[in-house]
Amino acid sequence: MIVFIAGHPSVDRLYEVDAVQPGRIHRPTGVYVVPGGKGLNAARVARRLGGKPHVLTVLAGHAGHWIAEALAAEGVEGTYVWTDGETRTSVSVAAASELGDEVTGFYEGSPPIPASAWTELEAAASRLIASAEMVCLSGSLIAGAPVDGYRRIVETARRHGTPVAIDSHGPQLLPALKAGPELVKLNAEEAAEALDRGAPASDPLPWAAAAAAELQRRVPGNRIAVVTCGADGMALVDGSGEALAGRIDEVSRYPVGSGDAVLASLALSFGRSAPAHEMLVLALAAGAANAELPGPGVLDPDRVPALAARASIRPVEL
Repeated sequence: MIVFIAGHPSVDRLYEVDAVQPGRIHRPTGVYVVPGGKGLNAARVARRLGGKPHVLTVLAGHAGHWIAEALAAEGVEGTYVWTDGETRTSVSVAAASELGDEVTGFYEGSPPIPASAWTELEAAASRLIASAEMVCLSGSLIAGAPVDGYRRIVETARRHGTPVAIDSHGPQLLPALKAGPELVKLNAEEAAEALDRGAPASDPLPWAAAAAAELQRRVPGNRIAVVTCGADGMALVDGSGEALAGRIDEVSRYPVGSGDAVLASLALSFGRSAPAHEMLVLALAAGAANAELPGPGVLDPDRVPALAARASIRPVEL
């Protein structure tokens, strides 16, 4: 069982329209609705790739109950902390001719949760971690959660000897890194923010490899660090310091959620003790497969082997 702790869940809606025109009424030609937020996306991908995910998150209201029911329908088990209000909705709008990076998003925030809700979540995390193969901390933290919330969960996992993967950003990330997660996965923007580095150059993969190496140095122990660069690929530095970069030349029609698919694949590969090359190839393939279908965290697992065969991997000098 892999426990996915989703810091900020959402109902994710994608509207496809003929053209985005400000000030006009739009009648979508396609509507796609899924349980979303980074952690829930990653858990659903892990299930589709043959894993046994268990979601832990804070939900509220009718939207929260819909999320729990939709996850159960996909075979994703969950432990939920319930609070007042409604779980947020995140809306993406794209013209059919502009899908890819040209997506307009409207992502709601959430009202602060009470301190008791986070206390309940941490207690549930401790129970689940005791029998988990891995813990994935994914997404930002919901308002009201303590800024060191992820760090505390990493420390709990270390006491149980359970490995941790983290994919987050903002003030909660650096304290969690100091606690020593076994795997860190960030996108280029998040890595630049965490490391206070300039944005990547026109060829971003050497930059990503250097950023991954620096992330690895900041985490105690021999850890794995991955930095993704969207359609340009990603870089991985393993515990021995070997650095690899790779990409798949594929049109990213629906890129939202591809990073979450990458996290799910990395977690499954880590559980199999896969070598760095295989881990990177499968992560690239999972991200590309996600980009083929509408809705974040949605992929056809049968496409992953074909896409993996198209991956181009090279070593990077650090």
